[in-house]
Amino acid sequence: MYKNKNMVFFFDESFHSRKINNKTIEDKEFFDNYVMTGIGCLKRDLHKNEILYAQFEERFKKLFSINENDELKSKIVKKEQYKYGIKSFNKKSLELYKDFWKLMNKSDYIYYICVVSKLEYILTQFNYNIWGVRDYSSFVYSIVKAVNVYRPKELLKALFEENDLLLGELVKFLRRKISENENNPIKVHENISFKECITILEEINGENINLKWKYNNIFIGFKKFVNELELNNVRVVIDKEGNPNNNTANACKKEGFKNVIETDSKKNITLRCTDLMCGFISKMMRAIYEDTKTTDDEEYKERKILNKNWFEINEEQFWLYKDIAKYFKKYSKYYWSTYISIYFDSFFQFIDLIYYFDMFENFEKFNSMDSNNHRERYNGLITNHIYEKFKERGWM
Repeated sequence: MYKNKNMVFFFDESFHSRKINNKTIEDKEFFDNYVMTGIGCLKRDLHKNEILYAQFEERFKKLFSINENDELKSKIVKKEQYKYGIKSFNKKSLELYKDFWKLMNKSDYIYYICVVSKLEYILTQFNYNIWGVRDYSSFVYSIVKAVNVYRPKELLKALFEENDLLLGELVKFLRRKISENENNPIKVHENISFKECITILEEINGENINLKWKYNNIFIGFKKFVNELELNNVRVVIDKEGNPNNNTANACKKEGFKNVIETDSKKNITLRCTDLMCGFISKMMRAIYEDTKTTDDEEYKERKILNKNWFEINEEQFWLYKDIAKYFKKYSKYYWSTYISIYFDSFFQFIDLIYYFDMFENFEKFNSMDSNNHRERYNGLITNHIYEKFKERGWM
C-alpha cells in the first residue's frame, strides 16, 4: 500500500524532561515514560484529512468555549478526568474523544508510537563491559521496574543529582527489599532477580552519566518503521516546543531524514491532531501507573491491580474503547508502528486495557461480568503479555 510512496509525518511529545534531575522528579506531573506520537499519511491524502480535522476542531472549540485564535489541545482534559480512564471523563471530554477516534478511523492517518523510560535512559549508559555483560537489558528492566514500583526516595535523589552515590544507593535499596521480602511468598521471584542485579551492580562502572535527554532512539525506531513501509520519501514535521537548539529535528536528521522541519502547532492543524492522540495515550498510561503503584514505605503484601472502577463503565464508554481498539488494530500489522524501550510495562498496560474491552462483542456480554472479575481477567491478560515478551527477549 505504501511502497515507493511519499508520506508526511507529524510528531508531538508528552512528559518531556529536557534534563532529568531531582527537581524534575519532584514535579507533581512527573512520569517516568517519555511518549512521542507521530501520525502520517500519503501526501496526496493530507488535504482531505486536514479538512476532516478542521471540521472536528471547529465544533469542539465552540463546545469548550475556546477562542478562535487559541488551540484545542489535549490539556483541555485534565489529569483528574483520567483517574479511572474513560470512566472518569465528563460529558464534554467524552464527546471530544468519541468524535476524535471516529475521525481517526475515518481518516488515513497511520500512527507511530515511541515510549522510552527516563530511568532506563540513565541506566543504559553504565559501562557493563567491565563485568563482561553483553546483554544487559533484563538487568535494566528489573531495576526500572523496581524503582517504578517502590519509588524509593533516597535512590531517586541519588539517581537525578549527578553524584557518585547512585550505584551504592541501588545496592542498599535492593538489599533492603530482599530483607523485607524474605517471608513474603509472592516476592520469591523478585528476590531472585534483585540478588542477580546486586551481583552486576557491584562490578559495573557508573561514571560519566549524561542526564541531558537525547532523541536518537525515537528516530532509530521511526527509521525502522519507514523501512518496513518501504517508503520512497518522508517529510517530517515536529511540534516546536521552544527549544532553540532544535535537538529533536537534529536527531531526526542524524538518522538520515533530510526533509525535517519544526513548526508551531498554531500554524499546523495536523500537529494539533497529533497532540490530542499523544495526550490521550500518555495520560492513560500515567493514570494506570498511578492506580497500581506503591510507595517505598508501604507494606507490599497484596497484588496491586487496576481498581474495579476502570471497568464500571456505561455502554457509551464501552463503545469508545472499541473505537480506539479499532484504530490501533488497523495498523498493528506493522511491527515497528510501536517502538517501546527495554521497560515495556507501561505501554503494555495501556494497550492491553484497550484490547481487553475489545474482546467483548457487545456491551451486554461485557456487562454480564462483574467488575472484580474484569480486573482479574485484565490482570491475567497483561501478565501473559509480559511473560510472552520475556520469552521473546530470551529472559526466561
